[in-house]
Amino acid sequence: MANFPWPSLDDILGAKTDLSRLPMEVGERLLSEVIYRPWFDKAATALLTDWLFPLSRAWAAGLESGGDLARFTALTGIDRPAQMLSAALARQERDRLALAEADDVWFAAQFGAGSESDEDRHEAERRRRSAAYRLEVARSYFLPAHFTGRIAKLRWDIASPEAMEAAHGTRLEQVESAYDLPPTAARISRSHGYAGKDRRHFWLRMASPAPAMGNAWAHVTEPLDGPPFGTLIFLHGIGVEQEFWPDSRDTFARLIAEGWRIVQPETPWHGRRRLAGFYGGEPILARGPLGMLDFMQAAVMEAGCYVRWARETGGPVVLGGVSLGALTSQIAAHAARRWPGPAQPDALFLLAPGGNFMRIVTESTLAVGLGLPEQLSQAGWSAERLARWQPLAEALNPPAMPSGQVIAALGSADEVTHYEDARQMVRDWQVPEENVFVAEKGHFSLSLDSHWLQRALTRLQAVVG
Repeated sequence: MANFPWPSLDDILGAKTDLSRLPMEVGERLLSEVIYRPWFDKAATALLTDWLFPLSRAWAAGLESGGDLARFTALTGIDRPAQMLSAALARQERDRLALAEADDVWFAAQFGAGSESDEDRHEAERRRRSAAYRLEVARSYFLPAHFTGRIAKLRWDIASPEAMEAAHGTRLEQVESAYDLPPTAARISRSHGYAGKDRRHFWLRMASPAPAMGNAWAHVTEPLDGPPFGTLIFLHGIGVEQEFWPDSRDTFARLIAEGWRIVQPETPWHGRRRLAGFYGGEPILARGPLGMLDFMQAAVMEAGCYVRWARETGGPVVLGGVSLGALTSQIAAHAARRWPGPAQPDALFLLAPGGNFMRIVTESTLAVGLGLPEQLSQAGWSAERLARWQPLAEALNPPAMPSGQVIAALGSADEVTHYEDARQMVRDWQVPEENVFVAEKGHFSLSLDSHWLQRALTRLQAVVG
């Protein structure tokens, strides 16, 4: 199991450490050692289940209502305080229209005729992100309504076992081919993009191999000078919308500086792909097992399409992700055994993965905090019925790449995707101990810990390079 010590005083004084990075490293160390600890996960879980999810539910209902209080009340059962709600809905509607306008300008600049300059496209992106952020934080408009205690956490619509059978029964009977890619490679459009200080940004757009999922998007960042050494395709966690929420961390800066391209897909039901009437990622949980399998079917095949696209420029291709993104990558890495050679990733990078679908949906602190087990029971789901779908919902067999090409970072206090199950999975895959990083952290503290992530990325570079 890999372990990296902190820079010693001798290292610093002897200039063995890049002094320009010391302030950032010290900050990352403080966060890692003081804030991102198991206590943080208990607070984060409570914040998510008791605050963010209900506020997001009100926010999604507000968007669906189009600013109409009567419609909002019909959707949520909340009509007080009426004056505050009317003002909140009006402000949210203005934010929505502002984003729609900014997004139209952005799309024309990025995918239009190409007459705009780099500066114009950069400004269009800045305005789009600013408008997106304003709309996202409109959740705060509904704080007074939240104190009524009547806002639901999710828009529950748990599909019955019979509906699940109708949707995915054939795939379960042919489980080995359940995630096969379409025979014809997806047509992927590339935006014009723009050059920043030390990198180039652009976007990819394609029709999802799962037709019901519409268009798929990915943000690509690569070094300015020369072709990239390799590509990391990194899938986000549930509810994470990196194209809409700003993130001050430049997580992959070092990789980009060393010649890597980073592809960050926008997975189904998030960001631009948000389903009307729901907030980002909500249908995955609200629809129960059917939501999870519908998501996985699309996200896994989309990942294969991005791998095939990245392969065209040469260099190694790594597939990975965090939390739900890691679970998706695990299934994709196994499914890739049947994919065409160009769609098979060379390595797998997993941050906070899991190994047991049943435990995640019935025992995880997040699922319990949201009331998912009770909702499943009311919809007719038993442990036996859930277990039937495990072959489609988790990676039961080793991935396509050699075990030495798998890197995994785990939190020993993870109670969301469960450390014990993830640890057993990497053992079953015979992943070398030097490729497995275990920190005394929970699910969220590990996922947010940039310092620990950099250590695992360093090992990834050594393995792939």
